[in-house]
Amino acid sequence: MDSGDPVTRREGAVPYIDWHNGKAGPDAASAVALRPQSLAVLKILHANAGKMVTKEEVMAAVWPDVAVTDDSLVQCITEIRKAIGDTERAIIKTLPKRGYIYEPPVQPGVPPMAKRAASRSWGWLALVIVAFAAGVAATTMLYRPARKSVELPGIAVLPFNNLGTDPKGDKFADMMTEDVITDLSHSKDFAVIARNSSDVYKDRPVDVRQVGRELGVKYVLEGSVESLPGRVRATAQLIDAASNSHVWAERFEREGDDVFAVEAEVTNRIATSVMGHDAAAAHSERNLIRRKPPQEWSAYDAYQVGLEASHHMSKESVPKAEEMFTKAIAIDPNFARAHVGLAWVNLLKLLYGNEPPETAMPKMVEEANTAVTLDPDDGEAHAAMAQVYSLLHDQSKMASEAEQALSLAPNNADILLITSPFMMQAGKADLALKNVDKALSLNPTYPFWYNTTLYPVLFYGGDFARSFDFAKLSARAAPVNNEFLAMDAAYLGKMDEAAQYKKALGVIDPTWSAEKLLTNFGTFSGAEQLERLVTGVQKAGLRLCMTKDELAQMPGAVHLPACDTERTKA
Repeated sequence: MDSGDPVTRREGAVPYIDWHNGKAGPDAASAVALRPQSLAVLKILHANAGKMVTKEEVMAAVWPDVAVTDDSLVQCITEIRKAIGDTERAIIKTLPKRGYIYEPPVQPGVPPMAKRAASRSWGWLALVIVAFAAGVAATTMLYRPARKSVELPGIAVLPFNNLGTDPKGDKFADMMTEDVITDLSHSKDFAVIARNSSDVYKDRPVDVRQVGRELGVKYVLEGSVESLPGRVRATAQLIDAASNSHVWAERFEREGDDVFAVEAEVTNRIATSVMGHDAAAAHSERNLIRRKPPQEWSAYDAYQVGLEASHHMSKESVPKAEEMFTKAIAIDPNFARAHVGLAWVNLLKLLYGNEPPETAMPKMVEEANTAVTLDPDDGEAHAAMAQVYSLLHDQSKMASEAEQALSLAPNNADILLITSPFMMQAGKADLALKNVDKALSLNPTYPFWYNTTLYPVLFYGGDFARSFDFAKLSARAAPVNNEFLAMDAAYLGKMDEAAQYKKALGVIDPTWSAEKLLTNFGTFSGAEQLERLVTGVQKAGLRLCMTKDELAQMPGAVHLPACDTERTKA
C-alpha cells in the first residue's frame, strides 16, 4: 500500500472492507490494497469482533509453518490501522502482552459485512490471485518433483541472443524465444520446455549436455538475432544434447523487419529435423498449428509491454496493461493475442476492484470471444474462454473450451496446468492428474502461482502427500487453504497437524463448511471427488453443512444430500 499520510475516518463510521479484492479503508473511495498477511489478520479480527484474539492464535493462523516474531504481527496491525484511519486505536484495541479486540462502530440497519459480500462467482479465484501476487517474485520452483524425461522428443529453446547494437534487437530476441517455444508447444509430436525453465540459462555459459540432463530433453536450440538496416537476420542451431553434436545450423534472413516470417522458418526447420522431412510435410497442419501473427511489428511491441505490465499482478499495473493491449488492437484489430491479454486484464480489474463486476465481467467475455473468433487455433484464447465459463458456472462449456485449448496446445505447460481444475470438475480426474505431471515435467522451474492450482487438483485426485506439500508452499503467500492442509494431514494420519490447521481455519473463517466451499468452487461431475471431500472433512473434524440461516444468505448454494437430511431433522 502507499506510504503517504494516514487517512482520516469520519467518527462513528464503519470501516469499509472488500474481502474479495483485498482492500480496506474508512470508505470505498479511500480503500487501499492490503498485503495478504495483513488481510488475513484483519479477517481473523473481523470474524471475532468484540472478542479478544490472542497474539498466539493470530500468528498460528497466519504463519502456521513459519517462525516469525511479534514484529510481523505488529506491522500488519499498523498497516490495517493506517488503511482504515484508526489513528486513535478506537477500532483495533491492543491488550498489552495478550492480544487484540476488533470493535467497529455499530451502524443500525446494516447487516454484518460478511453478509454483504460480493458475488460468489470469483471468491476462490480472488484468493488464488492474492497468493499469486504475493509470490509472483518467487519464480523459481519451491518443490522439485522427481525429474522425468518428457515422453515425446523434448526440446529446450535457450534464450536467443541479440548480436546487434540496435535496441530493437533485444525485443526481436525475446520475441523469437517466446514465439518459437509457444508455436512448438502446439505440436502433438514433440514437447518443448516452458520459457520459465529455459530462461534460467540466460546470459551464462551453457553446457548443452548439462541442459539435456537437467531438463530431460533430447535436443537444445541455440540462436541469435540481429537487426540490420533494411533486414533482420537470425542464426539457429539444433544440437543433440546427449552427444553435443549439431543436427543442423542455419542462417535465416528477411527483408524489412519481418521477424515473424523468420520465426516461422526456424520452427519449420525444427519440425522437419525432429520428425523427418516427409512426415513433417505430410502432417504440417496437424503437427504445428501456428497462432496468427500481427500485421504490424508495432502491434506486437505494444502487446509485449502490456504483457509485462500484466505479469506484475497488481492493481497499479492493470491500467498500463490495458492501455498497451488496447494500443496493439488499435494498430491491428485482428491481433487475437492482444484480445486474450485484454480478457485477462478485465479479470484482474474485477479482482483488484479497478472496475465493478457488472462491467468488468462482460468485457472479459467479449474479449475472450473475440480472440477465439479471430484465431480459433490459439490455445491461450480457448483457455481464457474456459476461465470465463468457469466464472459463469457453465461446466459443460467450460470443459469444452478447456479440451479445445489442450487439443491446440498439448505441450504448453501453463495451459496444461490452468485447465487441470476444469478437467477435474468435469469428471476427468485421470487426465487432470496426467496433465499436472506433464506441466511440471515441461516447466520444472515453475512460477509460484503453480502451487495454488496444484494442491486442490492433487487433493481431489487422491494424491494427498503431494497436495500437502504444495498446499504448504502456497500458504507461504497467504493462509487461504487451511481446510486443504487439515484434510491432507488427516488423510495422511497427521492428526496433530490436522488439528492445528483446523484451529487456524476456525479463527480465519468460523463459518467455513464443505457446502460453502463447493458453492464458491463449483461442484464436480464425478462422485469420487465429492466423496474425497466429504471424507476429508469428516476425518479432519471440519464442518460439512451450512445452517439454514447461512443458506438463506447464499442463493443458489450447493446442497449436499446428507446435509439436507440433517437440516430436516433440526
